[in-house]
Amino acid sequence: MYFSGYENTQINEVNTNKLDWGVAKKFWTSSILDILLEYEPFGPKAKLPTYKLHNKFLSYLEILDKEGLSKYNYILGKIADFIRLGI
Repeated sequence: MYFSGYENTQINEVNTNKLDWGVAKKFWTSSILDILLEYEPFGPKAKLPTYKLHNKFLSYLEILDKEGLSKYNYILGKIADFIRLGI
C-alpha cells in the first residue's frame, strides 16, 4: 500500500508502522490495480517531510543517555541538549 501513493499516516495505526487493516481495506478498490500498474520502482525517491525527520531525530535523542553522552563527550552532550530544546 505504501508504494501506491498513500501516506503511512493514512493507513497505519497511530504512531506505529503497523498496518491498520480496517482502514487499509477502504483503499483496496479496483483503482488500486491501476495505481500498481503505473508504479515506477526505479528513479529518485521523494525526500522525507520535515516532521518525519524531526520525529526520527527525537527518537534517536530519546535513546541516548544524557549523562553518559556528556561523560563521553561534553560538547556532544551540549549539542544534544540544544537540539532537544530546539525541537
